Amino acid sequence: FLIGVFILVESLVASGIVNDVAGTMGTLSGNSILLAFIIIVTFSVLLSAFIDNIPYLVIMLPVAQSLTEQLGANPYLFFFGLLLGASIGGNVTPIGASANIVSMSIMKREGYKTTFGGFVKIGLPFTIASVVASSAFVWIFFS
Repeated sequence: FLIGVFILVESLVASGIVNDVAGTMGTLSGNSILLAFIIIVTFSVLLSAFIDNIPYLVIMLPVAQSLTEQLGANPYLFFFGLLLGASIGGNVTPIGASANIVSMSIMKREGYKTTFGGFVKIGLPFTIASVVASSAFVWIFFS
């Protein structure tokens, strides 16, 4: 599976799509490093709430690298932005991380009924607080 993802990523890099995506992100941010960082983190949180973070990170790392070069930013800023958004974003929904799926199954087996919406109601505020705090730290440390 991961070999296929790596092949796909190299194809995207070779075709120029990675640079196009990075260029679009740079344009959306108005070439502001802070706004680009916020976009990367937010996009990562939103996608990681619904998809596995490993393929997402493999695809987005070249985008972050290209955006770093375009904006002249510290590469660690965007790399850690991806990392924290993808890692923490999985906590929003019960399908965002494999640990969430397992815990939902265990809770159901033990007689605790939790709905998708009920999980999000708890996971979203914690995720927002975690992302804001960790993003502030990363921004202060690497900008």
